[in-house]
Amino acid sequence: MTATILHVPEHQLTTLIILHTHRENHHAGVHHTTISVRMQYFIPSTRRHVAKTIRSRVLFKQITRQAYRYPHMPVSPPERTTSSRPFKHVGLDYLGALTSIRDHTTGKVWICLISCMAPRALHLKVVLDNSAQEFLFAFRRFIARRGAPSTVYSHNSTTFHAADSAIQSVLYDSASWQSISGFCVSHKIKWHFITRLSLWKGGFYERMVAIYKSAYRKTVGRTILTREVAQRAPKIHNETNIVL
Repeated sequence: MTATILHVPEHQLTTLIILHTHRENHHAGVHHTTISVRMQYFIPSTRRHVAKTIRSRVLFKQITRQAYRYPHMPVSPPERTTSSRPFKHVGLDYLGALTSIRDHTTGKVWICLISCMAPRALHLKVVLDNSAQEFLFAFRRFIARRGAPSTVYSHNSTTFHAADSAIQSVLYDSASWQSISGFCVSHKIKWHFITRLSLWKGGFYERMVAIYKSAYRKTVGRTILTREVAQRAPKIHNETNIVL
């Protein structure tokens, strides 16, 4: 019987022997590697140390690693789960820009999209530019039709990277926001900005943006609408009281 060589389990040489045997056996499993090591060496608690050495290798972790476990979804805010009148709690975003034509001149218009958090109703208003005054005109018309909301949610300013983002020009310019905040105070409206880099918190209105864009492309295609027709399309939607 061939005598085996005794090795201390925690020694660096023991680790190198196990790794060498593991590679020589074409990266075999723990059981096969343990048998191969025992044919030449004696290591106390051989199987345990072989398993520990193999599983500590970077290549083993890359091959056997599990997918990242996503955290549990947080509880929905009370505005989403509590019964309330339509448009009491809303999310707001801009859609566009859409190209329109008027007096043989092409220009851009935007759609102010206001989505209800509970019944998921949708209200659309066309705005002609990115000014705070134009936004307030559209918001006043919305209030006259649906009533003043208690809370409004919108994107955080750091979410927008494009310099010409419509809603950034309206909500995050200091002069513009001063007039908007004064209007909200007079109507007792609480305005909330979602957490930075947390777009899923605005998912309830972002989904409505995607649905409307898809319907608009399927209906209009590449046709350039006149200003009057572009303004009429959201009015038709609002008159039908569609709830998604």
